[in-house]
Amino acid sequence: MKYSIAIDDGHGLETAGKRTPDGYIENNFNHFTKEFLKEELIFNGFTVVDASPDRSDNSLANRCEIANKAKADIFVSIHFNAMSGTWGSWAGIETYSYPGSEKGRKLATLVHQSLMKGTAMVDRGIKTAGFYVLKHTNMPAVLVECGFMDNKREALLMKSNEYRKECAIEICKGICKYFDKEYKPIEVSDDKIWVVQAGAFRNKQNAIDCESFLKSKGIDCFITVK
Repeated sequence: MKYSIAIDDGHGLETAGKRTPDGYIENNFNHFTKEFLKEELIFNGFTVVDASPDRSDNSLANRCEIANKAKADIFVSIHFNAMSGTWGSWAGIETYSYPGSEKGRKLATLVHQSLMKGTAMVDRGIKTAGFYVLKHTNMPAVLVECGFMDNKREALLMKSNEYRKECAIEICKGICKYFDKEYKPIEVSDDKIWVVQAGAFRNKQNAIDCESFLKSKGIDCFITVK
């Protein structure tokens, strides 16, 4: 049986307030972690339903509607936490399911345990809450807070592709355990590198403008001359 996994990168690029104290946008972590998770899930034989297919501020209701219409088997929402909006010492990962959902609790437990094994983060526990996406989805659902954006050390992790990938891998491992599937790691070839080119310009300023735009979207990039 091929299971369907709905995934959501909590919040959009322009969602008010979802930023570190120095202005880094939460969605830059959520979105790229979701994209890494998508690759992991597909490689492990799942069908993926993207509940936030672009980076706009699509409503919570719309995200739930996408998952419900697709009749996904589970729903996973990726977030980065905040406590006060000013720098502080609070830290760690916490994972939520909807109160009273036994299947949601099981999924949250497996995902959280996997994240704790694969990261060096503080364990803030498995919790329940009435968050909109947990309440209004028709399948077992979890929401993962992968750190605190108002903790200086963890705010740096938001920008780390290594940490984004690790979170995606551990979430996928938890999902695999939930469905009694063996997790298969994506094999990385040492002798190949895959390059994505965003554009080639004869005018230097056009290249600078393109680089600035990509960086504003949280995409690492650089200019080379041929």
